[in-house]
Amino acid sequence: MRIRTLCCGGPLLAVLAFAALDGCRPPRPSDAATHEGWQQDSIAYSERLGRWLHDSIVVDSLSRAVPTDSLYALYRAMLGAKVPRVYLEPILCLQNNLNWQYGMQPAARAIERMKDSLWKADERDAVRAMEARMPNADFITLDNKTCGDRGRRAPDSLSGADIQIQWPRPTPPRRP
Repeated sequence: MRIRTLCCGGPLLAVLAFAALDGCRPPRPSDAATHEGWQQDSIAYSERLGRWLHDSIVVDSLSRAVPTDSLYALYRAMLGAKVPRVYLEPILCLQNNLNWQYGMQPAARAIERMKDSLWKADERDAVRAMEARMPNADFITLDNKTCGDRGRRAPDSLSGADIQIQWPRPTPPRRP
């Protein structure tokens, strides 16, 4: 087996190497104050991102403890029901109670995970038929009389993480 090598040298190689290395550097700010502001913004972003990651871990851990098996069973029963509307109120009550007991963020994540596996791929027609059997508009009151005692309310925060309100992921600062 023959291996051929190509050798280059001289000033052309030096210019190409310098141009390639220079292109990897971040652009230099026009003045020191702009650069200082960007550095401060970057530090603040790192702190916000760290808090957001911590909060996401806490909420995700809590969401794994939210029991959605009863909710899953109600949705599945609604699929084959002649009058699926009768399942709507218990579903909404149960979702409301999960929000109350576990916090809105953990409950929402658990319910979304449950819904990911709810309808099978070959049930699209059945889901459409069920949706067609639902009323176009309805009024449902969710209170203690309708849904029963909601149980103990989840705290607003746990381990420093807000479990009621979802905060968006921080965005990094733009380079000057």
